[in-house]
Amino acid sequence: MITLTTGEPNFDSPPHAIEAAHRAALAGDTKYPPQDGTRAFKEAIREKFKRDSGIDYAMDEICVGNGGKQCLFNAIMVTVDPGDEVVIPVPSWIAYAQMTQLCEGVPVLVNCPQNNGFRPRPEDIDAAITPKTKWLILNSPNNPTGAVMTADDLKAIAEVMRKHPHVWILCDDMYEHLIFGGYDHATMVQVAPDLKDRTLNRVGGLEDLCHDRLADWFRGRTEGAGSGDGQHAGPGDGRYLHRRHGGLGRRAERATGRRAGAECRLQAPPRHRRSDAERGAGISCHSPEGAFYVFPNVAGCLGRTTAGGRKLATDEDFVPGTAGGAIRGDCARRGGTT
Repeated sequence: MITLTTGEPNFDSPPHAIEAAHRAALAGDTKYPPQDGTRAFKEAIREKFKRDSGIDYAMDEICVGNGGKQCLFNAIMVTVDPGDEVVIPVPSWIAYAQMTQLCEGVPVLVNCPQNNGFRPRPEDIDAAITPKTKWLILNSPNNPTGAVMTADDLKAIAEVMRKHPHVWILCDDMYEHLIFGGYDHATMVQVAPDLKDRTLNRVGGLEDLCHDRLADWFRGRTEGAGSGDGQHAGPGDGRYLHRRHGGLGRRAERATGRRAGAECRLQAPPRHRRSDAERGAGISCHSPEGAFYVFPNVAGCLGRTTAGGRKLATDEDFVPGTAGGAIRGDCARRGGTT
């Protein structure tokens, strides 16, 4: 049996990262670190943003978390009050809506049509924003569709956001180095520096691609979105959720640098990009531009009966769980690297 549902890379951790973490453990670099990350770790993150995106963050604008999901949850938890709205372009990772609901907020789902490459349209985002809106969440490359927003896409959304200064922007760039097909990664602060003070960037460890293969060592981090009083508007205020990031992650990540991202890109198999493999039996598929997912449209299969006699009524008969509309009812995510 081959599972096609897990969102996890199929390559191993880079050997030099394993060796660096091993050396750190032998050296005793395993104690509790400062809550927002060691200085050396944060300096490495700061250099990463300068190198990859041309963004210069101050040290007090960088916060390291115990995994990328914690960074997102902390940001939402400390900012969203009951009744506040979070605008989420969909299809999306189901956790955005769940985190919002856990804080008694209201997910506002904005449909990204397949004929637009599953990218959000600025006018739809504009229409979804109200005085109660707290966040706009942007995810590129996207989980589950593999859609990539270009610099021009983000510039158009930035024009909308300038009309709504009360709304913060959360850019989830976890898959920023897994892009193909001639696309380049872009993020909001890179194309709209004037929105830096209300934009939070979330990226993952080890140049983002190997975060699942080194899940116990490499930690998520968030940058930006500082408030006027100099305090973090996001995860920095949720420090009672203790973080286990330490010397292991810092040393291994500094040991890998740009090299790790390149190696992971080379190891990522191209086969998951093929849409022709999905065509047939009522399935069509948009060819993704990034991440490691494909998002086939199974509408042509609905209503049919399998050889075993099971009726295919909804997308949940292919992949269980739609999280209240966060994933389209006529599509099903497939992991392309497992």
